[in-house]
Amino acid sequence: MSEPQHASTKDEHPSGQQTPAHSKYKKFVLPLIGLLTLGFAYISRSTGNVSNSTFEVPVSQQCVKSKPYHPSFNKSVNLILNDRQFKIDSIKKLSGAIQIPTEIYDVSPHPDDDLEHYSEFFKLHKYFEETFLLVHSHLKVEKVNKLGLLYTWEGTDSSLKPILFMAHQDVVPVNRELWDTWDYPPFSGHYDPETDYI
Repeated sequence: MSEPQHASTKDEHPSGQQTPAHSKYKKFVLPLIGLLTLGFAYISRSTGNVSNSTFEVPVSQQCVKSKPYHPSFNKSVNLILNDRQFKIDSIKKLSGAIQIPTEIYDVSPHPDDDLEHYSEFFKLHKYFEETFLLVHSHLKVEKVNKLGLLYTWEGTDSSLKPILFMAHQDVVPVNRELWDTWDYPPFSGHYDPETDYI
């Protein structure tokens, strides 16, 4: 007589690997525990159950919210928001970048192991250099791990705090089998003025 089968504490992954059942809930449970802990600390502090000194942070270490910056409505802002030719040129530049298929999959080689794998990224870098001449002539450009682009625009007042803008060069892969279902191919860079709500 065979032994009775017990409920498994493991789930089956598509890969066939066995993983603990609780692991799929880990990404929900841990943040929840963190929020509950913070909520308890806040309530305890509000009711006086915990010494306020526990939560005091010196002003020098606090992240103080910066005052909002409102640029003056000058010629450049007016050009960006209202000039038709500027809009057409911007659409053309974005369209050109979209036509370079910098697809990245879940598993990709390290650049040191297979730099050719990232050949489309180098095409994009060249496109940036040729399209944005003033940026590349006035800003400091560095490459991080051979692929990442770091642009530094130094101001005239070094005492001011810097600001960081971040973006990505890669795009989500497009299933080739579904390309025929698109109104326009995914890397055509097609602009449809009928869907322009700006």
